[in-house]
Amino acid sequence: MELPIFVLAISFVVTLALMPGLLRRLRRQGLVVRDMYKPGDADLVTHAGLLGLALSVAALVGTLVVEPWAYRSLPPSSDVTGPVVAAQLALFTMCGYGIVGAIDDRRPLSQLTKAVVPLTLAFPAVALAASRADSTALLALVPALQPYAFAILLAVVPVYVLVVTNLVNMHSGFNGLQSGLSILLMTTILARLFIEGRLESNLGLVVVLGSTMAFYPFNRFPAKALEGNVGSFLVGATIGVAIAANGLFLAGIVMLAPHILDFTLFAFAKAAGRPFVKFGRLRADGTIEAPYPFKLKFLLPYYARLTEPNTVRLLYVLTAIACMASFLVPL
Repeated sequence: MELPIFVLAISFVVTLALMPGLLRRLRRQGLVVRDMYKPGDADLVTHAGLLGLALSVAALVGTLVVEPWAYRSLPPSSDVTGPVVAAQLALFTMCGYGIVGAIDDRRPLSQLTKAVVPLTLAFPAVALAASRADSTALLALVPALQPYAFAILLAVVPVYVLVVTNLVNMHSGFNGLQSGLSILLMTTILARLFIEGRLESNLGLVVVLGSTMAFYPFNRFPAKALEGNVGSFLVGATIGVAIAANGLFLAGIVMLAPHILDFTLFAFAKAAGRPFVKFGRLRADGTIEAPYPFKLKFLLPYYARLTEPNTVRLLYVLTAIACMASFLVPL
């Protein structure tokens, strides 16, 4: 327990200390966007997720530095990979996704590029999943598939991580929504791993959770900053890798049920030929005028007069219920 707690604390403290300076620098560079649900011309600093990416890259480099010592002090246990190598494999995929998001923030990439490149970045996560019996536990139900376990993981894990990343990226748009929901999801995964005694082999998840928790005060209502695609891609990939590498595929579907519902509503609107509307409007009384009910963030304020903070809190409750329900999925 000591190592994960130490890594979490370092990530949290460093992010909390460096975030104000980063926000000032991003504002000087003109990286601001309008806060759509505040009166007047309120604006927010964007791309603040760059700090989480920088910490993740630093953690990846750090694992390379301490690797010789780690082999003596933290040898592999039941896993083929030890804690440091596991962190390297996870962080490589997570950082790769974050870099794609950072590029997309500054120079928008095509949908094809954002689909193909992340799939290739997930290969280290495939190797990590293949090193753990938990990731192939479902195949035990069909013994004939077990000889093809690696091929199945090679097909499933990259797609799973890509889908989760996009679900996290899409279910956002209000102050504190993406970061708050992601903290709930990552905390749920960590709680499950604690029960199973696997915290030390998921240090990459701990790094991003600590950074996201420190970023949350700057992102919750009334927000000072947005994470940008760099932040949502990094966090989404972290959640996807943590689920896939630990064999939590079914539990992951349950805890991500609100995100899946959000995408389903969006897909229904697209199939029905409804034009996509990214933003609602702010009424004089501070409530949100939702353009339609085809995004989960708009569904509640479409049928009830809700403010942005009230809507976000209700969405927190919905995801918290899904996270608790995920514990009903057998270990």
